[in-house]
Amino acid sequence: MNTFYEDFQDKNKQIHYRCGKEFFFRAHFHQKVEIFALAKGTYTVYCNGKKFCLKGGDIAFFDSYDIHSYEISNGDCDGLVLIFPLQYIEKFLSRKNGLKIENKIISSPSLCQSFMQLGKEYIVQNGYNENVKSGVAELILALIEPHLQYSKEKKDGELDLIQNLLIYINENFTTPISLKNLAKKFGYSPEHVSRVFHQYLNTGLPEYVNRLRLNFLESELKKDGNKKITTLLFEAGFNSIQSYYRVKNRVNN
Repeated sequence: MNTFYEDFQDKNKQIHYRCGKEFFFRAHFHQKVEIFALAKGTYTVYCNGKKFCLKGGDIAFFDSYDIHSYEISNGDCDGLVLIFPLQYIEKFLSRKNGLKIENKIISSPSLCQSFMQLGKEYIVQNGYNENVKSGVAELILALIEPHLQYSKEKKDGELDLIQNLLIYINENFTTPISLKNLAKKFGYSPEHVSRVFHQYLNTGLPEYVNRLRLNFLESELKKDGNKKITTLLFEAGFNSIQSYYRVKNRVNN
């Protein structure tokens, strides 16, 4: 599982949406709140290492920095994803007061229908200004809020750790990164960091970092095909040509 921080998503201050039949997204996270309503069909989603099977009439609620992904669907689906920037959900976040949301899935056909109607009419369709969209966002969250179950504790410490690790790694993957250095920086043992990393991402630190480096290199080559790969691989964080080809061959096999 290649998890990535959607920093581009957090930089976008507009409500993002996607509607239709297919929703396949690899594991990712962002500061925004993401809500997926499935009116028809079935879908498998993952959130913070747990698997959930959605059916028609269900809503998946992904909180800020939840690590989530959408897998393959079954049957003819009809769904809507809305991703709300912080400025649209300030009142909701204030009421939540940092508490952890226990139930990621809400089973309510009537709520799902209301979500779909409001989202499609006022968010998906063009012509409404930001004040209207902000009001609709607050209304949607007000409808969903009574269905959410909060724990009495603040967010899970391990979840905070993996979120902080991923943010740091995604900002610094071109530099040398090791379990020992990460453990020292965040105040945990290397064994604990390794265990949490595997638990949430189902992969090891070196594999994750190398995937980011390969993605960076491939992206830069697409931007400018005239750039030398020998120069880019060092910019990406590989310490030698041999290490780059070892990683590339391992990923492709």
